[in-house]
Amino acid sequence: QQRNYSDNFTTVDTQTGNGVFPPGDTHVSGDFAPHTFPADTTFIRVQFQLTSNEVECNPDPYSPLIEPCVVGAPTRTPRATATRTPARTATATRTPARTATATRTPGQATATRTPVTCSVCNVYVPDVNIACNPDGTVHWTAMIRNNASCTVSSPWKVELQVQKNYGRFTTVLTQTGSGVFPPDDTLIDGDFCYAAPANATNLRVRFTLTSSERACNPDPTSQMIAPCVPDDPCPVP
Repeated sequence: QQRNYSDNFTTVDTQTGNGVFPPGDTHVSGDFAPHTFPADTTFIRVQFQLTSNEVECNPDPYSPLIEPCVVGAPTRTPRATATRTPARTATATRTPARTATATRTPGQATATRTPVTCSVCNVYVPDVNIACNPDGTVHWTAMIRNNASCTVSSPWKVELQVQKNYGRFTTVLTQTGSGVFPPDDTLIDGDFCYAAPANATNLRVRFTLTSSERACNPDPTSQMIAPCVPDDPCPVP
């Protein structure tokens, strides 16, 4: 829960379990027991974590923010989640530090309360994607969802990470920028040129909002893909 639009969320309930996940998608779900939130609660969210002993690879994404549920209130229609986008078909510019673009996409407003000030705590990153371009460069996208009724500004960072011999992921290239995120969804994207070594097993990207509100900066990672093979030598960073 978040109280009075503060910079911090606190945990009020927890569920644990164990899953077997075959290739492809597996859907898990559950319900929390009714909870009476304090009157100054502004938003609630859930954080889902895989808690294996492979700490480096455990994802921990957050849900969108919603207003507190009220015991006995009518059931609300859940907000649709973002779907992953396929790889682009257009030829990409081969540059490791391409300036990312921002495109506003229509979305459904969820919050009706108006914060006193705009905060990164009202921003969520529901989807980060990675794909190989036709020329072998790496394309990434990040969806930024602003649940507030005002515009939020924040710098950001994208890290291209490589896994070697199925070990830990390490960052090999970085891009930075700054975005202005009005209410609803904003999509930003960019490209890396990276020639992976022969022992590279997977690539992924991690997208981080790097505002001064450190407690609220989300940093989700994309899915893993096999290394892209660029057609031409990559420029020296």
